[in-house]
Amino acid sequence: MKLFVFGSSLTSSYWNGAATYYRGIYKALHALGHRVRFAEPDIYQRQSHRDAEEIDYAEVLVYQTPRDLEQMLAEAASADLVIKHSGVGADDGFLERTVPELGCNGARVAFWDVDAPATLRRVQANSEDPFRELIAQYDFIFTYGGGPPVVESYLHLGARNCYPIYNGLDADTHYPVATDPKLVSDLALVAHRLPDREARVEEFFLRAARLAPEFSFLLGGEGWAGKPLPSNVRWIGHVRTGDPSPGRTQDAEGPWPATSCAKPDQRCRSSRTGIRHETDRACTCTVVAPRRPRYSRRHAVAVDADV
Repeated sequence: MKLFVFGSSLTSSYWNGAATYYRGIYKALHALGHRVRFAEPDIYQRQSHRDAEEIDYAEVLVYQTPRDLEQMLAEAASADLVIKHSGVGADDGFLERTVPELGCNGARVAFWDVDAPATLRRVQANSEDPFRELIAQYDFIFTYGGGPPVVESYLHLGARNCYPIYNGLDADTHYPVATDPKLVSDLALVAHRLPDREARVEEFFLRAARLAPEFSFLLGGEGWAGKPLPSNVRWIGHVRTGDPSPGRTQDAEGPWPATSCAKPDQRCRSSRTGIRHETDRACTCTVVAPRRPRYSRRHAVAVDADV
């Protein structure tokens, strides 16, 4: 099957937490014999922050927007399945309206929501939201997880179907590595600072740090400059996928400068557990477990948009 995909970015995790989810999904589809063409806009300096290893499972089309949009849609018209992901980052409304029209050429069309809770909150809060009337025009609705509540909500809004597609463990990207002393901590979190998620990070991570001053906490991700952090929380800035030693050293003048982040779809290493873990979702937060003697087992938690 020929797949044509509109998504935020396959090449870069810079302000793009969906990157590793996309890489895993489309690598697997390619392995099943499907041809994948992935169109991503050249925005947010992602092309200067590429962090993907060789992408041999998809043809990546980096386009200028809005100049190249019509050309991308013409390319998509010959596909068997055209996928519009949520959160492309540019011209989302236009693509959501236009992609269903490609069904007239014989293609099947799908909307793949990588942040369904946010999409549903927006649509349910506004009866005039333009996307509301478009949902039924798609042959398929796919979501990054969400379970029955998300499925029921999409069906209630007129979707023909709704299939959650969860992340999983990829042995090519999840495997033991040597410990890294730069990442020593009792609990580590990789997460963007975004308006709809900051409160959860505050409640589940920063509050925990304040309540446990004897523990050390590691925070990776973009946007935390200027955020008052407990003294036992160390911010390391950008965590690139595949980065052998992410983060920066704090100097006397202030926190680590932010460079980029993979919303929380990052590969990170726990210096305590020796595990490299690559999360697979926009705004999933990777957390590494304590190994102090007082604990009988390691702990891991994840904070994401569904929490």
